[in-house]
Amino acid sequence: MTIREALKKNSKLEIELLLAHALQRPKEFLFMHPGKKMTAAQVSSLAGLVKRRQRGEPAAYLLGYKDFCGLRFCVDKRVLVPRPETEWVVEKAAEKLKNLKAQNPHRQVRVLDVGTGSGAIIVSLAKQLGSTDFKYLASDVSAAALQVARRNARTHKVKIVFCRSNLLKAVRGSFDVLIANLPYGWKAWRNNTAAETAGLRFEPRKALFTGEQGLREIRRLLEELAARPSRPLWAYIEFDPRQKNGISSLIKKTLPQARLKFYRDLAKHWRYAEIKIG
Repeated sequence: MTIREALKKNSKLEIELLLAHALQRPKEFLFMHPGKKMTAAQVSSLAGLVKRRQRGEPAAYLLGYKDFCGLRFCVDKRVLVPRPETEWVVEKAAEKLKNLKAQNPHRQVRVLDVGTGSGAIIVSLAKQLGSTDFKYLASDVSAAALQVARRNARTHKVKIVFCRSNLLKAVRGSFDVLIANLPYGWKAWRNNTAAETAGLRFEPRKALFTGEQGLREIRRLLEELAARPSRPLWAYIEFDPRQKNGISSLIKKTLPQARLKFYRDLAKHWRYAEIKIG
């Protein structure tokens, strides 16, 4: 089988990425050498990747990485695959952090990423903003996920303080901005606004699903925030579009003085809550 034949046979899949991975070559190589004959081992490797992808396994798990905010992150079955819609959170938080730094020129501004998973959000922020003016903190309840996040921080040469914590329980000190992309799926949930829906069954269930129609972890986080003597000035929470009213009620109940604003994602679905707490 030649490269050209492999591309044509599997055109409906992310075949360029899978084939480049099987050949251990950059994607550009495929188009520069379409007539190159593949070895038996390469054909076998590609067939295995294609079979797994056809079953719905996320391409990121097959490749071992996912690109996010212009950076490449190591991912495997210990963590969720970073979603494109989450890039908005990075952009909005970066903008807010820069504004806070301008208002507080003589101290580091601190940001906490709760439920960091692969570390994609906090590492992307650290790469964009640098370490001189900001301090980066990240927590996750999963020790396995934190291993992946630490690896990504080392790869991108950023300094982040990681903490194993069930939400905020083991988090010490204050922070100015909180970011939370927590589990928000529920028993009958279908993530019908995300491109990776077919691969959900391959991802860690504890990072996807929770109780109370997907709102349990968000509720617990808001209650813990309300109970802290020192609260962040701002918080950003990602959620399922169908949870907008529930999120609004929870915030009014737990943080009645807070100002709340919702934002839509690129598909025009309600996706993000911006909460001014301080």
